[in-house]
Amino acid sequence: MKILHTADWHLGQKLYDRNRAEEHQFFLDWLLEVLVIEEIDILLVSGDIFDTYNPPTDAQSQYYNFLAQARALSRLSIIITGGNHDSSRFLNAPAEMLKSDRIFVIGGACEDCSEELITVQNPEGNIQALIAAVPFLKESDIRTGAQLETAEEITAGITSGIAAHYDALYKAAEENSRFADVPVLAMGHLYVSGAKFSDTDSLQRSERDIHVGNLGAFPTRLFPEGFSYIALGHIHGAQTVGGTRHIRYSGSPIPLSFSERQSLRQVILLKYEHQQLISIQPLEVPLQRRLIRFEGTGVEILNQITGYSSEDVLSPWGEVIYTDEQSHQAFCEKVDHAAQSVGLDILKVRKLTLLSSHKITVRLEGTPSEDIEFKELSPLDIFTQKCLIKNDLDLSSEKGAPYRIAFERILEDVTNKPEANA
Repeated sequence: MKILHTADWHLGQKLYDRNRAEEHQFFLDWLLEVLVIEEIDILLVSGDIFDTYNPPTDAQSQYYNFLAQARALSRLSIIITGGNHDSSRFLNAPAEMLKSDRIFVIGGACEDCSEELITVQNPEGNIQALIAAVPFLKESDIRTGAQLETAEEITAGITSGIAAHYDALYKAAEENSRFADVPVLAMGHLYVSGAKFSDTDSLQRSERDIHVGNLGAFPTRLFPEGFSYIALGHIHGAQTVGGTRHIRYSGSPIPLSFSERQSLRQVILLKYEHQQLISIQPLEVPLQRRLIRFEGTGVEILNQITGYSSEDVLSPWGEVIYTDEQSHQAFCEKVDHAAQSVGLDILKVRKLTLLSSHKITVRLEGTPSEDIEFKELSPLDIFTQKCLIKNDLDLSSEKGAPYRIAFERILEDVTNKPEANA
């Protein structure tokens, strides 16, 4: 039996207002080829199918067209879970209809978590695997918080709630002896201890917009030991975690920001004999469009651009960050002229400098202070800076953590309100 693990597609995502539909379509077409060539039995997609709660129509079309083509593969089963960027209502809407084609969708946590336990059967009716299809777990899914809790108490409550969720699913699988000869796997969309963030900058840090349900990091030791493989989503860089071989993030199939430009993109191929996992093989996703960041003085950047060449299928996209004093408009014109001569498309030119009144200094983990406009910031970025500048309160500190948690709870309520009223 062969299983393929992928996650974090982020269909409908835009980079500096540029549509990524072409890149996503190349990936989906390639994925279909892999499913056929490798004769995949089960496809696992671990959350963040879409980039927003209300995905654009072209992203919806890509998703449903992919499912329509994939279901023509008679031996393939597909399991899809929701991520923090997905609307559980949107994903779940066609779930009952899709089951007849062996496509199982768990958009959000179920009231009875045993409903997240998927028994995968082949066309002959033989059980192939048991999958704990755990979606992104919001705080409200796993615990009832008390007022005036400390940050440590909140984190401990969330951690124990996630652990209890996985324990209950594994026990439900274990209780039925007929599953003794098939593998039991788990899926998840969360931040796990030891996971390394890509150096995502403040402009495209979707994996760093940590939801309330992901405060802190979930320890790998709290996953039940009986899962033969744990297919994770949420972190965009492909990696193993916790010093293990079988707990992995597949990563996103395309680089979602310029800070992710150098990471390899992959899906994970698992091969089983009965319940034994015999091999784990990363399959590299072909890169169709390269993202390039040019940094330095104006002269250095122009030399870098004019010396650039690419054989990619799609024209490369560039970002320019310059450091010296010169006319911004004049420099942009020089950059555009140089880029056109080598077939580059420059999406953004910005300068590292002291800030004007309509901009703020962004002080984020792993990033320098940069010249960033308000429209490029998340609500949490702005609140963080407001607290730091006006009240000298660092939200990453123990003192500031309760304020951050309270703001994230409010933000979650506001973000989810349209969905709740849908």
